[in-house]
Amino acid sequence: MAEYKEHKAITFSSEQEKHFRDLLNKFCDNEKAYHGPNIGKEIKILQVIDAPIYRAELATQYDKRTFELHSQSTQEYFKPTISKPSEVNRWKVAGINSPSAFCDLVKEFTILESLETRTCQTCYGAQKVTCEYCHGNGTITQTRTRQKTCLSCNGTGYYTSTSTETYWTNPGSQIKYNCDGDGRIMQSKTITHKHTCSKCNGNGKIQEEYQVQVTCPTCGGNKKVVCPTCKGTGLIMHYFSVKQQAYKNTLNRWFYPDLVQKDEFKEFSENIDSSLWQLSDRYDIQGTQFDTCAGRNLPVIGGMVGRLCASVSENEETHICFNRLSIYTCPAIAIEYQWNEKKYHCVLLGTDWQLFSFRSPISDYFEEQRESVQSDMQKGNVSGAWKKMRNVLESSQSDTADTDAIMQIQQRMRLTTHYGKILGSLLTIVALLPLLIDYFAHYNIVAPWTDLVYRFVYLPQNDAILRAVISFAISFYLIKTDFFIRIPKFLYLHSSGFIRMLNGILWGILLTVVATAIMLVLNYFGVFIAILAVMAIALGIVTTIIWLLVFLIMLAIHFITTL
Repeated sequence: MAEYKEHKAITFSSEQEKHFRDLLNKFCDNEKAYHGPNIGKEIKILQVIDAPIYRAELATQYDKRTFELHSQSTQEYFKPTISKPSEVNRWKVAGINSPSAFCDLVKEFTILESLETRTCQTCYGAQKVTCEYCHGNGTITQTRTRQKTCLSCNGTGYYTSTSTETYWTNPGSQIKYNCDGDGRIMQSKTITHKHTCSKCNGNGKIQEEYQVQVTCPTCGGNKKVVCPTCKGTGLIMHYFSVKQQAYKNTLNRWFYPDLVQKDEFKEFSENIDSSLWQLSDRYDIQGTQFDTCAGRNLPVIGGMVGRLCASVSENEETHICFNRLSIYTCPAIAIEYQWNEKKYHCVLLGTDWQLFSFRSPISDYFEEQRESVQSDMQKGNVSGAWKKMRNVLESSQSDTADTDAIMQIQQRMRLTTHYGKILGSLLTIVALLPLLIDYFAHYNIVAPWTDLVYRFVYLPQNDAILRAVISFAISFYLIKTDFFIRIPKFLYLHSSGFIRMLNGILWGILLTVVATAIMLVLNYFGVFIAILAVMAIALGIVTTIIWLLVFLIMLAIHFITTL
């Protein structure tokens, strides 16, 4: 039997104390984001406790047996000698053996004495049932397709339309025309256009659906099918079985230093390297004979072992086959120290002293950084908060809450650049508006088809101001809502608020120039004409509705006053 020691206070030798302080200094150096002092030189050691950690592991093999009811078609007649599962001792069924080693398995054993043949309750012994597919009609309705001549194009696959094209021509000197001094006259000609029929896509034929009655493919028109329950035998065999599920389960209990708090232990236990554990004792326990286990009488940890064994139980369906109790030891020294009037604790694991720190001056340092970030945000010092939170994220102390916090800070930083973008866009619009109006009024380079509209409908200078205003209104809206592109991070992830604002202004200028160029392209292809047409139609509709409402109201007033 291994030696199990009570936790007791000890005193470091000068070499041990120096080694511990060096470990704390190394702990500070490894935390690159930590900019505080090396605490190893300044701490005051309050107590040192030789506190080996003990872990009791209980592996239990279970054997679970449950009754399962079954039914299937048969052509044989069986008379049961056992009618209920309660008449069977599940633990003494022939052929079912309890596991002799740790394993996971699933087996099922039929109780042959429970076999019983009964009349099928689906077909009541008739062997056939009404066909569900055709509902006993023997026929079903099918939808089929056939081709017919397209009536839209009369089977030609196309239709024609005509249009009149006007053009300017020089009549020459042989014929006298009155050209009003222009030297040319306008002529027209009729052009025939050929269009693919949209109904038949140029095929001349279209698909037509129709319905027919056909023989049911399931029952072949017999209206009856073989009973799916009994497979046409008219008989069903009922029986039950014993299902065996063998599985292993493992439980652990710990004996750890008093300095380690309960809320700290979970993280602490998960981070102990498996190589640090040493097997101290092992006991095999049959069934539930835990009282015979010598591990319950071990010094120091006997109570822990007893509580672990008491947590295992069996029931009517589940039995315990055997158990294996293993005791592991991890050498450890728990240390309490003081720094800046605050008390902290840590644990040295293993014989080579692997440092595991809980709350420490370093964690307090980063917690102060977080509090400072919140204070800076309340004061509007976004740049300072961003610098500090970046430092926290670079540490091993960071968590998901820190990630969320820096995202909120960056969103605030983005707003500065966003406002700069709006300002830059407005300044650019003010500067370019006169130029754009002049361009639309006197130059207005457009596509030939757009030019025809301007020649015969109205002069382009008539809507120059309107088109310029619409162009910039659309551009500004798209820029303000980040429709074009979101502000790149490199523009606003800067510690200087002035730089973020300046980047935003430059970004707004660039986007406005690009948007203006796009609007000029759209104007070239006649998009603005279409926009104005839609606006005119919408305005006409709204005006008509308003006048109609006014008329109805006046009519109602007149009717009421004349009563």
